[in-house]
Amino acid sequence: MSERENSAWPRTLTAAGTRSTPDANSLPRPCRHGEAEGFDGLEGTIEGEIVPRLLISLAASRRAAAALTAGAPEPSDVAELARLLLAHEPAIASAFIDMIRQRGTPREHICAQLLAPVARHLGQMCEQHGCDYAQLLVGLSRLHALLREVSAAT
Repeated sequence: MSERENSAWPRTLTAAGTRSTPDANSLPRPCRHGEAEGFDGLEGTIEGEIVPRLLISLAASRRAAAALTAGAPEPSDVAELARLLLAHEPAIASAFIDMIRQRGTPREHICAQLLAPVARHLGQMCEQHGCDYAQLLVGLSRLHALLREVSAAT
């Protein structure tokens, strides 16, 4: 092993397995002109491949996060839709869903963040005597029809 290769990395263990303190000759030296030729390829790879991919990944994750929150149903929408399902004709609840879709809410979010919470809300209303069992069945039946309508929409 040449002197240069030997001094490139500090030694922390001796051959006997005991630790030794690196001296000034064993510490890495700064690159001099002409010695950094191997780093040019590494620098090019980092600048040309790794950094652009990281930036693309970051932009994609920000777009995904924005899409999750864009037009998401609000908590007040849950109570309002439950009220509409119990008190009005199904067409009014369907118009309410259309209004939420016009905000840009994807149908997956409508199903997961609105219709499922509405079903839970209706069940809680029945438990707390906010509606009777017959009203609960009517509301759930109308909710099921809305779910089929939203699922079929393109």
